[in-house]
Amino acid sequence: MMREISVYHVDAFTTEKFRGNTAGVVLDAERLSEDEMQSIAKEFRNPYFYCLQLTRNMIIK
Repeated sequence: MMREISVYHVDAFTTEKFRGNTAGVVLDAERLSEDEMQSIAKEFRNPYFYCLQLTRNMIIK
């Protein structure tokens, strides 16, 4: 069964689209296996790719 996963293309250190340092980001990666995260990163073909896994005890400032 295929799942829908949102992958964001983020442009850091700029105020213009498609400038600066690009990265792929998955915000809700806690439901993904390590192999799935690796596959998504490989598909994105970007040297910077982040999968965020939030926990109940996490404090974000």
